[in-house]
Amino acid sequence: MDKTVRELVWQRSKGRCEACGLPLDEETWDFSHRKAKSNFSKRGETPDFVENGMAIHHFPCHMVSVENHPVLARQKGWRVPSYRDPRTEPIALYGAIWVHLNANGTYAEVKDPELLLYYTSLQKEGK
Repeated sequence: MDKTVRELVWQRSKGRCEACGLPLDEETWDFSHRKAKSNFSKRGETPDFVENGMAIHHFPCHMVSVENHPVLARQKGWRVPSYRDPRTEPIALYGAIWVHLNANGTYAEVKDPELLLYYTSLQKEGK
């Protein structure tokens, strides 16, 4: 993994799990790929870019919420289906605040009321 990408994701998170908001340990945190690495290797692309990564390490967040509950993970933007681009898919930061993950390691809050309604409806419908 490119060190710069990892550093940008860590800086963006300010040392907090981007799924639940709890503090992370700088030595043991994990870069979680929102879109599966296998979806990139087929086309010769790298999955290691800032918008495809989340700072996450807690067992409940990574294994329980993301890995074992794929519907919830998709609803929150923590997992992106193979046919979607993580560069355009927001996440529910700390499970509640809809933001886009930018290439420069920052967040851009989703403020468009129609988009907020859309993302919220996806959560309710289980899509």
